Formats: sequence, C-alpha cells, structure tokens
Amino acid sequence: MMPCASFEYPSRDSVRFVNSAPKYSLQALPGDDWEVRLTKAIIRNISWLKDEQGITTEQLARRCDEFLGTPGATKTSTLNGLFAGKRKTISVPEVIMFATALSVPVMALLAPSRVQEIEVRPGSTMNPVAALRTMVGIEAWLWGPPNPLHMWHGSEFPPQSSAARATETIVQHWRAEDTMFSAMAELLDGIEREADPLILSAYLASTQNALREYHWWGQELARHALQPPRLPEFLNWVPQLDPAQFTLDFARGVLAQRTAELSEIQWKTGSDDATPSNTAQ
Repeated sequence: MMPCASFEYPSRDSVRFVNSAPKYSLQALPGDDWEVRLTKAIIRNISWLKDEQGITTEQLARRCDEFLGTPGATKTSTLNGLFAGKRKTISVPEVIMFATALSVPVMALLAPSRVQEIEVRPGSTMNPVAALRTMVGIEAWLWGPPNPLHMWHGSEFPPQSSAARATETIVQHWRAEDTMFSAMAELLDGIEREADPLILSAYLASTQNALREYHWWGQELARHALQPPRLPEFLNWVPQLDPAQFTLDFARGVLAQRTAELSEIQWKTGSDDATPSNTAQ
C-alpha cells in the first residue's frame, strides 16, 4: 500500500494575503476593460477637483442637486461609492452635471492637464494636449488626415462631416468672441484712463479686426443654422454694426452706457453711493 502524501493547510497569513486584493478601487484593476478604466479616470478627476476646491462630498451633492433642480436627488452615500471605485460606467449627463457643479469645462474631466497620459482608446495613450485636440477634433480641422484617433479605421480617412464642421465653427466663434471681448476691454480701459492717442489708435484697430473676425464666424454659424449666444446688453449692437463704423467716438458712447449700467446696478443693490440721478447720465 502506497503511503499517503501529507497535506498542509494554508496558514492564516497566506489566506490573509490572498484576500487582501481590493475588490473596489479608483485605480485600474486587473481585468478592467477600457470603459471601466476611462470611467475611473473621470471619477478620479472629479475627486481631485473636489479636493482642490476644498469642498466636501456633502457640498458637491448639494451642487449636483442645484444642477438637477431636485433637492435630495444626489445622495452622499452614492458619491462615496463613486469615489470608492464601485462604479464601472458613468453617463454623459453625469459628466455634464459634475463639470457644472465643479465649474469646469467637460473636457477638464475627460482630458485633465494634471496627468501625464490619457488613454484615448483601448491601448492608445496621449499627453493631455494631444488628447484634447484629438477629442475635440482640432487635428482634423487644422491639418486634415490623418487624425490619430481614426488611423485604426484604415488608410482611407472619411470626409469631414457637417457635424464636425459645425463643431469647428462653434469653437472658432467662441475664440473670436473671446478675442473681441479682450480687445474691447483694452480699448475702453484706454479711453477711461485717457491713454496716448497713438495707443488708442492701435487699440481701435485691434478692436475693429476682432469685430471683423467675430462677424465672419457669426456668418459661418448662420450657414449651419446656429445662433450665437446673447451678448451683454451694452454690446447688443455688435452683430449689426459694420466694424469700419466703429470709431473712438462710438467706443466712448459704449463706455458711457456701460458706466451707466454699472451705476444703476450699484444703486439697486445699495453697494455704492450711486443715486438715480447719476444713473441717467
């Protein structure tokens, strides 16, 4: 009769080691597919921004409720589970909600600048700048094929769609609007502090060019049946005005209107000694 082989039961230490592998984590775990890894990366960004802004989970929940318009809709326990890595997916509405609650662009959650690499598709990583340009589609708009995100489709690059062109127009119009605001602010500030005439002339030329650019991209928006966002009241003349008619005298009138509006706001809120008489100037 063959002797029986001895059998040793595993020690408690070895059992404890085996069972110590985390079940949930915001870091990628073995077996996580790309969707789960991407979800965890987005949630890590949400958590990091929350901590950077110094807000608690309860405060974030209230901000989410304000976004949803439903008090108590976002449970603190739900967010705790989210930050513990228990979620495998995150929806587009949730990404928009968290971005709004944290006062950051949606892209700040998808392609944050604080990380070294972003997995833009399974197994393919890019630095934040390249990832953002690829996600938004800037590479395709500026240079045409090949867009790194589409190279895996094959050698044939699909023609730019109307949706891509419309998105490009929206981004370019936003840039033109931002440039116009900056140029206008610089000119009005120069008028207010009575800058040298040569400097004012340069500010005026810069503002006229910015207005032309804004008008051009506004026309491009109209081609896609899109309406630009409303401008502040004191700039509601911009869409109708020929940039060549924008003179220093016109700018002085804009400054006077803006000053009157600010005075009226201060008077209504009691934040200054402004009176109704000087708001009518």
